[in-house]
Amino acid sequence: MATTRADPGQPKTKGRRPVFAALAAVAALAFSFHAFTIVFDALFASRNPALAARVTDSAEAKVGLWQIASAREADNFARGEIRNFAVSAVLGDPLNAGALRALGYHEDHLGNYDEARRLARLAQDITRRDELNQLLLARLSARDGDVGAAMQHLGTALTTSRRAREEIFALMFPLLRNAEFQDALANQISADNDWSVAFLDRALASPEVDQKDIGRIVLSGRPEDIRPLADAIGPNLLSAVARRGDAEMVGSLFALFMPDREGVLEDASLSARTAQPGLGWLGWSPAIGTASGAELGKTDTGDFGVLAWSNDAQERTAVLRRVLQLPDGRYALTDRREPTGSLQARFDWIIQCHGAGKWNALPMEETNDETRFTIDADCPMQIIELQTGSARGNGGGEVVIDNLAIRRINPAGEDRQSPT
Repeated sequence: MATTRADPGQPKTKGRRPVFAALAAVAALAFSFHAFTIVFDALFASRNPALAARVTDSAEAKVGLWQIASAREADNFARGEIRNFAVSAVLGDPLNAGALRALGYHEDHLGNYDEARRLARLAQDITRRDELNQLLLARLSARDGDVGAAMQHLGTALTTSRRAREEIFALMFPLLRNAEFQDALANQISADNDWSVAFLDRALASPEVDQKDIGRIVLSGRPEDIRPLADAIGPNLLSAVARRGDAEMVGSLFALFMPDREGVLEDASLSARTAQPGLGWLGWSPAIGTASGAELGKTDTGDFGVLAWSNDAQERTAVLRRVLQLPDGRYALTDRREPTGSLQARFDWIIQCHGAGKWNALPMEETNDETRFTIDADCPMQIIELQTGSARGNGGGEVVIDNLAIRRINPAGEDRQSPT
């Protein structure tokens, strides 16, 4: 594996400071993003703090309004006014968690971290459901170098308020490049921790995230916690890593998520077994567009197959694809086709190998009854696609294809059944 879980008893080291600084930044930025919408919940009965300030001269209202200003300009937290307002609010109500939290942010910005921690913990003793106080505690823990505590407070904030999740997730995405953060996150992932599952799902869809980092995190987690997530993140993660061409990681993730489906990656047949939705791209995946598409199911003969169609597609388009891991060698592909009517469109099988950062089509040699191709040793994973369309269009129509078979041909020319 690329990473291993951090030992909770491991002593803190200076080399781990970058992830702590990044977590502290997440906590600080997340506060700024959300102060406008959620900072007042613990302070006001009114949802309108500006209105509250007009109808009352209370210290609570002033604290709330100052936190709006501080969200716009964080240095405001260092000014004495907010401390005076917050102290007045606490004197009026010693159990005012929001005012204690405001004092904590004030002391944090002044660099009085011990006092900030004391105030934040007092606020936490009153309520653990203050996401902004949890973010402050995460920030302070990260500064202390306690990544485990920082992640715990961050998780509590994400669990407490779903409103805060999307922006906090976006701030966490850049941290996925950090190996220490990957280790810390791996320890948080489980079906019982819904924010961790939601985060991985969002990260997989984010263009700024390398999906292989998600793969490393998942593989570093505890298998007993990860395996129940197969349905939630398995298909998207397997598909994303397969598109990146990492055969080794695909094999490891497949074994983790689907230990009972051994041999599927070497099974090139069109069958219910190889077309299960939970496989993602590791199983047959139709691609339906406006000019072409495919549907899987049983044919009129009772065999499992695909109904492929094209409405004079003007671009070369895949209507069906999946990932395979066939061993190197010389292969022959055959299938059975039955047009449902007039058929002018062409449908061709294409095999691609990953190299130089992209997928490249292999030469396909067509004969009257089969198509031959060669998989080299440096191609441990392949994508097979059923393609249609051309720049000039290729007419329309639909065809039923079944009995797909890919057999390996030995060097002597004798056919032998492949492991598929």
